[in-house]
Amino acid sequence: MKKSGYTVDHVQNTITITKAFATRAADITTEEYKTFLQLRADLPGYKILRRTADIKKAKETHKGLSIEYMEKCISTITHGDKDALDAFKAVKEYFKGQPAYYAKVKAWFLNKYSNYTEIDPAAK
Repeated sequence: MKKSGYTVDHVQNTITITKAFATRAADITTEEYKTFLQLRADLPGYKILRRTADIKKAKETHKGLSIEYMEKCISTITHGDKDALDAFKAVKEYFKGQPAYYAKVKAWFLNKYSNYTEIDPAAK
C-alpha cells in the first residue's frame, strides 16, 4: 500500500486507501484522482475504506517519568553510587541539544533500570 496508496481486497470486496491518497485524489488534476476513478469504474460493487492506524491499547506508559525522577531512581537503586549518577549525567550531556532528547535519555534509562517501578525514590 505504501507505493500506490491503496489496496484492493477481492475477498472482502473493499478498496482501502490511505489518508494521503485520499487527499491527493480530491484534486482532479492528480494521477490519484484518475486512479481512483478507474478503481471505481473497474470495481463498482467494492466498498471504499480509509486505512486507520493500529492503536495498541496495552501500551506500557511511564507517566511521571521526568529527568529528575530518573535521577532520583538511579540514586535510590544504586544507593547513591557516584559512578551511576555520573553515567546518567554523561548520557544527558551526550544527548543534550539533539532531537528527541527526552526520548533518548528515557530509552537509556529504561534499558539500564527497567525495574525502576519496584522502588520508591521518596522512601530514601
